[in-house]
Amino acid sequence: MSQFDTRSKPADSQTGTVPGTSVPRIEIDPSVFTWGGDGVAGSTGGKAGAGGENVFSRSYGDDAKPAADKAQPATPGKDQPTPDKTAKDLKAGYVNNPRAVRSLEALTGDSAYKSLSDEKKSELLGQFKSAPNDATTNFLKGLAEYEKAKAEDKSGDPAKEAERLAKLQDAKTPDSGTFSVGGQNYTIREGKLVDAKGTDAGTIDNLGNYQMTGDKTASNYYNTLGARVKLQEGEGKAQKTLLDLHAVDPAGQLSGSGMNDTFTSKAFDTLRAVRREGMDMGAAPQGAYRSFEEQDRLFAKGRTAPGKKVTGARGGESWHNYGVAADLAFYNEGGNITWPETGDYARLWTRYGELAKQQGLRWGGDWTGLVDRPHIEYHPGYGDGQSRQLIDAHRRGGNEAAWDMMGIGELPNGAGAPAGPPRPGAPARPTAPARPGQPPRRQ
Repeated sequence: MSQFDTRSKPADSQTGTVPGTSVPRIEIDPSVFTWGGDGVAGSTGGKAGAGGENVFSRSYGDDAKPAADKAQPATPGKDQPTPDKTAKDLKAGYVNNPRAVRSLEALTGDSAYKSLSDEKKSELLGQFKSAPNDATTNFLKGLAEYEKAKAEDKSGDPAKEAERLAKLQDAKTPDSGTFSVGGQNYTIREGKLVDAKGTDAGTIDNLGNYQMTGDKTASNYYNTLGARVKLQEGEGKAQKTLLDLHAVDPAGQLSGSGMNDTFTSKAFDTLRAVRREGMDMGAAPQGAYRSFEEQDRLFAKGRTAPGKKVTGARGGESWHNYGVAADLAFYNEGGNITWPETGDYARLWTRYGELAKQQGLRWGGDWTGLVDRPHIEYHPGYGDGQSRQLIDAHRRGGNEAAWDMMGIGELPNGAGAPAGPPRPGAPARPTAPARPGQPPRRQ
C-alpha cells in the first residue's frame, strides 16, 4: 500500500468499512505520518518504510535517495533559521520567478500551515524548494490541513482519520489533465492515467511521480524531458491548472548529430531545473547545431538575402557551429515556442539564465550590446567571442577536433584528427569514450 493509498482494506471477510459507517477502513502505519527525511510524500507506488521512513520519505520518483544518506531535520534554534526567515530567503531566491513566489505565498499564507510547529513548517518549506510550483503547493497545503485536523481531533475515531486521509489523497493527486510519454497519450482522472480505450494505464500525482501499469517503480515527469504533462484541480469555473509542461526537444535537436555530449548534458539539467519551477521551455527552431554553411545563410538574411537580420555571426563565428550552444524559449498555451517579453516573462528569462549558469553555462542575457536571452553556450578555455579561433581545428578534424581544443572531446586521445594541444584552462581530454550506453545520436 502506498503512503497515502486510501484504498479500502477489509478488517475481516465481512466488511471493508468502519462499523456503522460508509467510510472505507484503512490500515494505518503510524510511522507514515511522522516528520523527517528529505523528500516529499513517497512515490505513487512506494511503501512507508520502518522506523521513520515517513511522509517525507521518497520524493519525485527518480530522485529518491537511500535512507542512509538522509539527514535528520533540525529544530529551528540558535543555529537554525526560523521558518519565517527561511520563507523570506526562499522568496528572495525566487525573485526572478514570480510564479514560484506566488506559490510560496499561497503556502505560507494558508491558515493550516500557520498552525503548524516551526519544525513542521521548516519541513514543508524544504519540500517546496524541491519543486517550487503550484502542484507541490497543492499537496503541501493538503498535508498541513491533515496535520492541523489530526491535532485538533482528540476522539481517536478511525472514521474521522479515514476522512482526513481521503482529503490528503485528493490533495496529492490531480483531478484532471493530460499526460503523454513514449508516444502514448493519456487522460488524467482523479490521479489515474486512462488510455484512449478507457483503460486504466497507470497513476500520476502532484509530486513529480508517474507509474505505468506493470512498472515496478515510479518515474519522474520533471526528469522525463520528453513527457508532456498538464495537471488540473477543480471543475468548471473553479478549475485551475497546477502544472503545464511540454516535451523539451521533440525534434531531437539537442541530442542531434553535431552536438557535444557535455554541453547537451548541461542543457538538459538546466531544463530539468526550469521544469521543477513550473517554467515551460524547450528548444527553439534552428536552436542547436548549425553547420558553417547554415550559419552563412542566416548571416546573409537582411544583407544579401531577403528578410530581417537574425545574426551577426558568419560560419565558424558562432558556438552553434561547434555543437556547444542552444537557444531555449517558452511554450505558449498552443504548444508553440515563443519569445514573450511582458508580464512574468520579463523576469522569467533572468531566472532561466540563473539556472543555466548554475550548470556552468554562459547565458546570452548577460551580454552587452546584442543581448540574446534564449542563448546558452559552453566553451571551456575560450571567451564568448573567441569561437573563430577554432576554425582551423574544425577544418582539420571537424567538431571533434574543436572539442578536443576545449577539453571536451568525445573520443579517446589519438582516435580523432589531430587538433593541437588543449587551450590553457580547458578541462583534460577524456581517455575513454564518453558516457557508455548513451542512446545513439539522431542523424
